[in-house]
Amino acid sequence: MTSILVSSTDRRSRQSRLREIAEKVEVGERLSFDDGVFLDEHVDLLTLGRLANIVRERRNGDYAFYNINVHLNPTNVCVYRCTFCAFRADLKSPRGYTVSDEMIRQRAREAQQAGATEIHVVGGLHHQKKFDWYANVIRLIHETAPEIHIKAWTAVEIAWFSHITKKPYDWVLQQLIEAGLGSLPGGGAEIFHAEVRDQLCEHKADADAWLEIHRVAHGLGLRSNATMLYGHVEQARHRIDHL
Repeated sequence: MTSILVSSTDRRSRQSRLREIAEKVEVGERLSFDDGVFLDEHVDLLTLGRLANIVRERRNGDYAFYNINVHLNPTNVCVYRCTFCAFRADLKSPRGYTVSDEMIRQRAREAQQAGATEIHVVGGLHHQKKFDWYANVIRLIHETAPEIHIKAWTAVEIAWFSHITKKPYDWVLQQLIEAGLGSLPGGGAEIFHAEVRDQLCEHKADADAWLEIHRVAHGLGLRSNATMLYGHVEQARHRIDHL
């Protein structure tokens, strides 16, 4: 009987907390970190969706947007060994590949024929490829299909380009913009919290570098987004910190 009473009391407490959070959402008050953790740990997806939709409609109206997206991954050879990655390969691995210029052009033509509005380009950090090769990937796509928006190279890749050229982020991004870059993808964010990031991808761009690159990109007129890789070793507090 005691356990039933405790369970009932706990449910009422959670329902009360959820009502408080819902009221904040309805009046446009920013939620706290603890609110976020509570929602992550105790609230079902449909309820979260209803609350999120209130904010979405307040900001953007009752609209939904989409694009027709084609992916290009120019190489899977990568200097990093992120623990979650099944894509990367060593240079001499039979799994490793690097596409030719003609394959890049062909992919752009296929995207054009399919009615794509965007080409999304990400790939490995090939230690034998110079920055000019990566910039040329963008240039080839843009020359072949100039009407298609190019979203390319995550902040992790931009950080790598900065490292190998010994140039600042704004210089790297400006070269890519001149080649045809239209926006940055949100990959490489993974989980920003160092406790988790150090386990997943210790050596690649940290949260501060990732965020700084996006700030610089915004200053140059580029738009971007951010992703979150979850469902592995992270906890609710790490996800909310990331958000």
